[in-house]
Amino acid sequence: MQKTARLSLKVGLAAASAFALTFGAVAPAFAADIPVGPGDVINYENGDESSAGWNYDQWHIGSNYDPAFPLESSVTFQECTITTLAQTSQNPGVSVVQVLKGFPIDGRPFAGLGAYGGDDTVAAVQALIESTSIIVIEGSVTLQLPIFEYDGLAPAPHTPAFTTVRTDLLGPGVYNLADLSVTDSSGWFGGGTLTMADFLGGMQSNVDDDFYYEILGVGFTGSEGAVVESLGFAGNTYHFGTGSCVPTTPVAPTPPTSVQTAAK
Repeated sequence: MQKTARLSLKVGLAAASAFALTFGAVAPAFAADIPVGPGDVINYENGDESSAGWNYDQWHIGSNYDPAFPLESSVTFQECTITTLAQTSQNPGVSVVQVLKGFPIDGRPFAGLGAYGGDDTVAAVQALIESTSIIVIEGSVTLQLPIFEYDGLAPAPHTPAFTTVRTDLLGPGVYNLADLSVTDSSGWFGGGTLTMADFLGGMQSNVDDDFYYEILGVGFTGSEGAVVESLGFAGNTYHFGTGSCVPTTPVAPTPPTSVQTAAK
């Protein structure tokens, strides 16, 4: 059955499900403070997993695919921050710079049924979301989760589709991803602006319908002149800068109010 037809059968099922998910039961504990300086960020993205030059699992500039375009043309580092510049690479359709850290291929947070190697839930994705926070000093940024979707009922081999789920623009402040709303232009998870409960509920509904998901990494985009101090996720807090820096504001997020969703 085609995806659109299968998904059309599920309208309203998420809201009717008896399963519930609670955010914020435990605030994430960041296990390590890791400095990220100019020598730690690759100036371009190579996302071809079959290529010897694949670098998606490293810190890199995800908005640039030209190895000759220097890092200093996308971002600059201060002692304890990173600043995104105007995007002027060979990718004229992109108006903001993306800074991203991908997961190893075999270490991506996964949501799927047991038949596809999952645990039937979106728990791993929820855990990543609850662990993710950012400190913005100036300008506006978005937090982003690039995602592969696989249709388990499609003929093998299963070829992934790609989307990026992103927050609204975030000004100066400390933000916890679990508190924020997101949009997804693909409409896989319900379309429009989604609370995190909506997003996870939509993903769980799709998992129950034989789709499965890999979260490829965590990143942010910054408008020209946006300044970011740190990004925390998956047990670590990454502090940008040329020096040995600690956050000026505590990164550990305040647990958000419990919310109900259809996700298991």
